Amino acid sequence: MYVPNQTIALGTPNVCHVTTKPQLPAYLADQAGYISFIRDTGCDELQGYQNLGAAVCIWLSTYTRNWIGAQYECQAKGGRLAVLDTPAKYKAVVERLKATQPKPPSLFVNALVSQSGWQWEGGASVNNTFWAPGEPSINNYYSRGMLNSDKGYLLADVNWWDGHYFACQGPPKF
Repeated sequence: MYVPNQTIALGTPNVCHVTTKPQLPAYLADQAGYISFIRDTGCDELQGYQNLGAAVCIWLSTYTRNWIGAQYECQAKGGRLAVLDTPAKYKAVVERLKATQPKPPSLFVNALVSQSGWQWEGGASVNNTFWAPGEPSINNYYSRGMLNSDKGYLLADVNWWDGHYFACQGPPKF
């Protein structure tokens, strides 16, 4: 985000430079006449990621893919399908979705069935409080998780080959 009438472009990707009064060491202040105030969100804004707090950088698709296609799209953006393996991450994403108008559609996330049950990529178990009532209803190799817009963005299971919108999670730049 750039501040109107106070912004200069210095060529640093993902960084907003805002001019201010000189606050540099005296030997530089006379030469520069200003300093740059740098605002870095901690997310790759060039790829469209938004910082939702809780160390969550999320990009929401505006088109559909099957689960494998969604994974490839996220990888092309430097991330992966969203892994909402903590209550803080899950809450941050759901609050963002609920606050968006028009209401975003259901989105694939990176939850799938393994031999030991539903897991997020990386092995963390999917918390039962994230599931919509009656879910998961499919427990086979083809099942994948999505945030169901009709159920308040609680998790529901779908077949991986179905086309849905998706949420990518980018790595924080800390």
